[in-house]
Amino acid sequence: MIGILKPEIRNILKIGWTFARGILELAIMVYVLGSILEPGDTIIVAVLGIIYATIRSAAPAFYSTVTSQGRSSRFSTLSA
Repeated sequence: MIGILKPEIRNILKIGWTFARGILELAIMVYVLGSILEPGDTIIVAVLGIIYATIRSAAPAFYSTVTSQGRSSRFSTLSA
Protein backbone atom coordinates (compact mmCIF):
# COMPACT_ATOMS: atom_id res chain seq x y z
CA MET A 1 0.00 0.00 0.00
CA ILE A 2 1.35 3.39 -0.97
CA GLY A 3 0.93 6.08 1.66
CA ILE A 4 0.17 9.71 0.93
CA LEU A 5 3.03 10.89 3.19
CA LYS A 6 6.72 10.68 2.52
CA PRO A 7 8.65 8.36 4.87
CA GLU A 8 10.56 11.31 6.35
CA ILE A 9 7.36 13.12 7.25
CA ARG A 10 5.86 9.91 8.63
CA ASN A 11 8.90 9.45 10.89
CA ILE A 12 8.63 13.04 12.14
CA LEU A 13 4.93 12.51 12.88
CA LYS A 14 5.70 9.28 14.77
CA ILE A 15 8.31 11.04 16.89
CA GLY A 16 5.96 13.96 17.54
CA TRP A 17 3.12 11.63 18.52
CA THR A 18 5.39 9.66 20.85
CA PHE A 19 6.58 12.88 22.48
CA ALA A 20 3.02 14.23 22.88
CA ARG A 21 1.82 10.93 24.34
CA GLY A 22 4.70 10.93 26.82
CA ILE A 23 3.89 14.47 27.94
CA LEU A 24 0.23 13.51 28.36
CA GLU A 25 1.14 10.43 30.41
CA LEU A 26 3.44 12.54 32.59
CA ALA A 27 0.70 15.12 33.15
CA ILE A 28 -1.75 12.39 34.17
CA MET A 29 0.78 10.88 36.59
CA VAL A 30 1.53 14.26 38.17
CA TYR A 31 -2.20 14.96 38.56
CA VAL A 32 -2.90 11.56 40.13
CA LEU A 33 0.05 11.78 42.49
CA GLY A 34 -0.91 15.32 43.45
CA SER A 35 -4.47 14.29 44.28
CA ILE A 36 -3.51 11.48 46.66
CA LEU A 37 -4.54 12.39 50.20
CA GLU A 38 -4.51 9.14 52.16
CA PRO A 39 -1.56 6.78 52.79
CA GLY A 40 -3.61 3.76 51.68
CA ASP A 41 -4.16 5.35 48.29
CA THR A 42 -0.42 5.83 47.92
CA ILE A 43 0.20 2.08 48.13
CA ILE A 44 -2.49 1.33 45.56
CA VAL A 45 -1.12 3.91 43.13
CA ALA A 46 2.45 2.63 43.65
CA VAL A 47 1.45 -0.96 42.87
CA LEU A 48 -0.51 0.08 39.78
CA GLY A 49 2.46 2.21 38.66
CA ILE A 50 4.84 -0.73 39.00
CA ILE A 51 2.48 -2.94 36.98
CA TYR A 52 2.14 -0.26 34.31
CA ALA A 53 5.90 0.31 34.07
CA THR A 54 6.51 -3.43 33.81
CA ILE A 55 4.04 -3.81 30.96
CA ARG A 56 5.44 -0.75 29.14
CA SER A 57 9.01 -1.97 29.37
CA ALA A 58 8.16 -5.54 28.34
CA ALA A 59 6.05 -4.58 25.32
CA PRO A 60 8.90 -3.73 22.89
CA ALA A 61 10.75 -6.95 23.72
CA PHE A 62 7.56 -8.96 23.27
CA TYR A 63 6.86 -7.25 19.94
CA SER A 64 10.33 -7.97 18.58
CA THR A 65 10.13 -11.60 19.72
CA VAL A 66 6.76 -12.13 18.06
CA THR A 67 7.83 -10.50 14.79
CA SER A 68 11.11 -12.43 14.64
CA GLN A 69 9.30 -15.72 15.27
CA GLY A 70 6.82 -14.85 12.55
CA ARG A 71 9.61 -14.10 10.09
CA SER A 72 11.60 -17.23 10.93
CA SER A 73 8.59 -19.55 10.65
CA ARG A 74 7.55 -17.99 7.37
CA PHE A 75 10.97 -18.43 5.81
CA SER A 76 11.46 -21.92 7.16
CA THR A 77 8.22 -23.08 5.55
CA LEU A 78 9.20 -21.51 2.25
CA SER A 79 12.59 -23.20 2.16
CA ALA A 80 11.36 -26.62 3.27
